[in-house]
Amino acid sequence: MANDIVWYASTETGAPTLNNSAGSLLAVLDACLINGFNSKTVTQIVVASNVATATVSAHGYEQGKMVDLAGVSAAALNGRKKITSVAANTFTFSAAGVADGTYNAAGMTAKRSPLGWQKRVAGVNKAIFGRDLTALPAATTMMLRVNDTAAGVASSTHARVRLIETYTDIDNTTGNSIEAYWPKGANNATAQMWVLVGDGRTFYLFTEHSSYPFSSYGGLAPMGFGDIVSYRASDAYACMLGGDESTSATRGLFYATALGSAPSYAATVLARVSSGVGGAVMFQPLGRMGYNSGIGSSGPSYPSPVDNGLMIDLRMLIVEANNAFSNPIRGHLRGVATPLANLDNKLHLQIIANLDGSSAEYLCVSHLYNGSRGLILFDITGPWV
Repeated sequence: MANDIVWYASTETGAPTLNNSAGSLLAVLDACLINGFNSKTVTQIVVASNVATATVSAHGYEQGKMVDLAGVSAAALNGRKKITSVAANTFTFSAAGVADGTYNAAGMTAKRSPLGWQKRVAGVNKAIFGRDLTALPAATTMMLRVNDTAAGVASSTHARVRLIETYTDIDNTTGNSIEAYWPKGANNATAQMWVLVGDGRTFYLFTEHSSYPFSSYGGLAPMGFGDIVSYRASDAYACMLGGDESTSATRGLFYATALGSAPSYAATVLARVSSGVGGAVMFQPLGRMGYNSGIGSSGPSYPSPVDNGLMIDLRMLIVEANNAFSNPIRGHLRGVATPLANLDNKLHLQIIANLDGSSAEYLCVSHLYNGSRGLILFDITGPWV
């Protein structure tokens, strides 16, 4: 379960509301990382020919999304399931190896699956999140501190976040990165758009920016936290944080640099340089079609006149700030692919498949950089490697 890829959107039934209220971004993280949402009572599950049909009144679940089932008498029907079809009051999922029959025990439930993270410490509209190191012993021990109090510089439009190494309590932490800003949209009570995709080690979050509503600009501010794939063996500090460096900035996590160039965006950081010495260090994705631009915002037209398709790079390499060694490649972002075309926001929230060189399905998300937009692809088949 910890390696399953799960994604969520603000348009889903029962999804938490993101707005200018203190704690609203924390509510999104709690729902997606820890608790799940849209819990429903399951009245019956019928298994026939390796397909299970669950009866759930007005569930609002969507095909292709993950749900967690509990309380079913057949153990194999409990746990995380990927929905294969939906109707108004039923949904189906694979039940390979489960005996045909009707299962209707009392207390059966379904809910949208959480990623399986842990909340290590909680305060008033503050929290520290970490990974389940028992289930994922290869994960780094770095943690995410979120301050969503609507106080200070961020006001009501941004939460403030840090990558941390250890803590004594919610307000006393060590190994702190720069404080980055995660947008919450306009300063009003209107529900803002958001998208989150991740697994048990890494997640990426997209939200509306206070100065750039999706309705006008067609993109969402990109953020993220979690492990990368490091090209250094036994890299205990291979963990990243991405956000904005101020409440007015909109470059975010997917603002590209050139090979050999020093990363210049202070709000995208790794826990430490690859040697493990010192504190947090800047990084940026490597741009395949130039630098100082957003991924998926430039290059050849889509679709390609060559094959009427889309070429992608399966790994989004990241450059570590290390001037003594001309800023080497540290590794790549987990689960992220680079589109080799100018996609703008043509495919936002569409799922594409059958791409050359990959058997995975990819979720497309339109992202903002400096008020313009590009497109990012996320492997939703997994596992992320």
